[in-house]
Amino acid sequence: MDFFGIGAAVKAIFNVYSIASRGTFRTSHLVDNLCSGDCVYFVDSQDANRVFRLCQERGVIIEARVARDFDTLYNDPRGTGRTLLDHRLVEELYEKAIDNCCSMIDQVERKLSATNADPVKPMQDPRYFQYYK
Repeated sequence: MDFFGIGAAVKAIFNVYSIASRGTFRTSHLVDNLCSGDCVYFVDSQDANRVFRLCQERGVIIEARVARDFDTLYNDPRGTGRTLLDHRLVEELYEKAIDNCCSMIDQVERKLSATNADPVKPMQDPRYFQYYK
């Protein structure tokens, strides 16, 4: 358990960022900066097809791929240009990394604690919270 709640705070901040970033033209910016031969990985085929069509309308031919398993991307054939990850895929990877870090901290604390030790309680001392009201 993350005694200080740092993991929960990072998750909350990440969620605020994700929500606040909606509608900020990230996809439009991506499309405007793609060149023929570039390869872009997406979370799903709907996004991949949409960006592929938007690029075609600009006369830019890209490879739009769906990232089924991030660990196997290195096995995919290389494109002729740059390889980019769509913002939803990047967000998904960050979210997994945050979750993995929280799990790792929890696992380390459990493995290194005595089996009969009392579970750690999060900070709930009223003296702590009086400064943050």
